[in-house]
Amino acid sequence: MRLQTFNRLFPLVESGKVAAGPMTAADHLAFLLDRPINEVNGNGELIAEGLLKSKEIYNPDFLIVFADISVDAEAMGAEFNFPATSNPNPKRNLDSEQVSTVDMAVSGRIPELFKAAEIVRRETSDGFPIFFSIKDPFSLAAVLIGTDRFLISLQENPESARRLLEKCCLSQIGLVKTICERGFIPLIGAPIASGSLIGPGWFEKFVEPYLSRLFDVISEQNSFRCIHICGEVASLTPSITRLKPDLLSIEEWDTEMWKHLPDTIPMGYVSTFLFNSQDTERVEKATIECLENLPKPCIISTACDLPPKANPVLVKNMMEIPGVVAPPLGPPSECPGDSFIPLHNITINPENSILEVKQGANIKRELERHGRVFLNNCGNRGECLSCSAIFSKNAPEMTETERLAFGEHSRSRMTCQHTVTEDVTIFLPPHSVHNIKKPLSNFRATGGGSGWGIGVDLGSTVIALYLTNLESGEVVNQHSFLSPQIKFGGD
Repeated sequence: MRLQTFNRLFPLVESGKVAAGPMTAADHLAFLLDRPINEVNGNGELIAEGLLKSKEIYNPDFLIVFADISVDAEAMGAEFNFPATSNPNPKRNLDSEQVSTVDMAVSGRIPELFKAAEIVRRETSDGFPIFFSIKDPFSLAAVLIGTDRFLISLQENPESARRLLEKCCLSQIGLVKTICERGFIPLIGAPIASGSLIGPGWFEKFVEPYLSRLFDVISEQNSFRCIHICGEVASLTPSITRLKPDLLSIEEWDTEMWKHLPDTIPMGYVSTFLFNSQDTERVEKATIECLENLPKPCIISTACDLPPKANPVLVKNMMEIPGVVAPPLGPPSECPGDSFIPLHNITINPENSILEVKQGANIKRELERHGRVFLNNCGNRGECLSCSAIFSKNAPEMTETERLAFGEHSRSRMTCQHTVTEDVTIFLPPHSVHNIKKPLSNFRATGGGSGWGIGVDLGSTVIALYLTNLESGEVVNQHSFLSPQIKFGGD
């Protein structure tokens, strides 16, 4: 089934070969056109010009019509600022009850995206895939009213959240129908409906039902069920298995997950961080790793949208590798098992512990999975240096940022920027945990009684617990630790 779907999706790609192409948004197209972002992201002709220029430079097997994450929310009434040098940012979010269903195909900037898609189709060969990117209902709802408010509503007022999701889903059903009727392929992006942010429980309750409805409409239109999920995805395996996507774009590899998706085409997952450098060797290694891991046929692509000023030379480098080193096609249902992926050891000093991890795993992510939590103020972009470790054995090749930060001959590296390719030994400097010393002086029960209570201070950096005598109000013990969410950024 995977091979049949691949051949339908890519009729111009020789059967058994690997398709390839970067994920691009309007900010990178503006860079290629040497124009301000706010001139491009709302102009269908310029978006088309940028896409066709990217096709000329990168020679991809597909193109994605996409401006930025705010397009869907803008079509439903949210207001945004449009800076010249960055993507739109919220100017006015809506209240949940202000949201109503709309005809998204004729709202906001979406007509300009259709104009871009039509121009691209006229300038490309019959059968060349043109994806049309939209957000999933969950991410759309979050952008509409503000992510923090929406996530709080899931806990405090889930019925209100479901009413909002229903309005988003109904609006997007109409948009999906229009996309399919016009002959384009809907690609549903899920930047906030991510295992990293909401976990499998909320994904099953608040994401899966609405994605399922969109997928049903897409199937009725005889199109392809395609989705990109940002961040961690392996924990979402049960839901994704039930959704049965035709194509799943990922940011990270997990062998076990793909054993449950024999009919799904994998797409990804070359790290977008690599394309801001001058390091062709790291891009080559990451691309080859994807080719070795992904079940065939597959799509080699970036893990997410290219950075705005991604180095075109490195993107071309990624594109040139699949046709040269792609392994022969196995049986359609074949999925690489653990035996195909070598295991390596990360030895951690001074605690002298050893982690056994799969080749290609991100070092920082593996350390976090085994309880080592870093302060992280840059969101894994390799900018804050807080996840650095000293490599005493098999230090990876330096990035340019590391060379400037640590010095040419240093063995320090940022763990978020490197993957495991062989056994390594690292030294982790002690990372201090915030020590909260102030007691809750007014924490006491009203109306008498006795017993014990726990006060919880849930901060973005530190979680503090206070064991309190409810009768006297005395704080008798306290404990604090870094919030596990710190690995996603300082806020």
